[in-house]
Amino acid sequence: MALDLHTTKYEGMAILFGTEYLFRDFGTVRLGYDNSSFAIGAGVKYSFVTIDYSFGSTMSDGEFPPTHRFSFSFDIGKSREELFVKAERERIEREKELVARTKEEERQNLITESMNKGQDYLTEGRYFDAYSEFQQVVSVDPFNKRANVLMDSANTLIQMEFAKREQEAISSAIDKQVAEENQKYVQEHFAKGNAYLQNKRFTDALIEFNMALERSPDNSLVLQAIQSTNRQMQEEVRRLITRGREEFSNGNYSEAIIILNEALVLSPEDARLKEEIRTLATRIKIQQFVQRALQYYDLGQFEEALAQFEEALKLDPSNQRLRDYVERTKAGMGITDQTMDQESERRYIEGVDLFLAGRYQDALKIWRELEQKYPYNKKLQDAIKSAEDRVKTQ
Repeated sequence: MALDLHTTKYEGMAILFGTEYLFRDFGTVRLGYDNSSFAIGAGVKYSFVTIDYSFGSTMSDGEFPPTHRFSFSFDIGKSREELFVKAERERIEREKELVARTKEEERQNLITESMNKGQDYLTEGRYFDAYSEFQQVVSVDPFNKRANVLMDSANTLIQMEFAKREQEAISSAIDKQVAEENQKYVQEHFAKGNAYLQNKRFTDALIEFNMALERSPDNSLVLQAIQSTNRQMQEEVRRLITRGREEFSNGNYSEAIIILNEALVLSPEDARLKEEIRTLATRIKIQQFVQRALQYYDLGQFEEALAQFEEALKLDPSNQRLRDYVERTKAGMGITDQTMDQESERRYIEGVDLFLAGRYQDALKIWRELEQKYPYNKKLQDAIKSAEDRVKTQ
């Protein structure tokens, strides 16, 4: 519905009203009022054809009588630009859906895998490992009732096992007070290590667990905690390496280095990881040199471009693509030293013999022919220049 009130300095107020009812994107009914004149209308749409009808006056003062009007509209589709925009929008939406679906699949796989592992660990009496697996599920699915219940159960079993071992140690100890202090020490550092582990501070967790182990060397729960921490740390290293590779593939080079260095902090003795980071850092430097070189090349600054390409080539001497870049840049500078094939080399030497015999014009003729095929061969260019100089002095 639409309602307008219209007035001017020389005219009174005019009321304009209009409404339209659309039925299932197929038919429409319209009603309008212009001060003192009513109008009605209707329309029908089928496929790409729309038929509209109206009855009413086009003049509010009654100068012309009401008329019947019919119109036919044909929708011939969107323009090429509109189709391109639509296709791009649909592509982006599909990519978003695919990414979201992939992440959800990964999330569900993680939940299923951790739940299965956790239940197996519970059955084996590895309560700390079970607790860690259920805690991972809760971190990605906080409202997972089963994971929360099993995590609480595992935690209760850990506490019961701790209490049992604490009582056994105190009962068998000669100095009960010292034994009680040792158990408090073990429990305190075990709790700290567990808190660090939940926050993925693996190194700090290992320090705390090992401090607990010093006072209770035979404590199976502490040993389980250390084993679980090492296992989770290696899994985290693998995840970081995968993420680092993905970031590099997406062109996020700095982010890739940061992530891989995080992995190296967790596994500082991993020679394979060190080599991968070194290789990745080299590739990033090469990419940076190439990007700067291409910018200089596009601006026609060939000397600067050549310097950047040659720096990149130093880092990867066997890279044929970089060699091609260097040759193209030298060509732009007119200093490319193209290598002649065997037959052309034989013809070049023939020209040298003519030159040494004083037949400069004949030598120049041969070298000019070769120049058509090798316009950037430095040796050939020098020979042509020498022959031209001798011809001028004759």
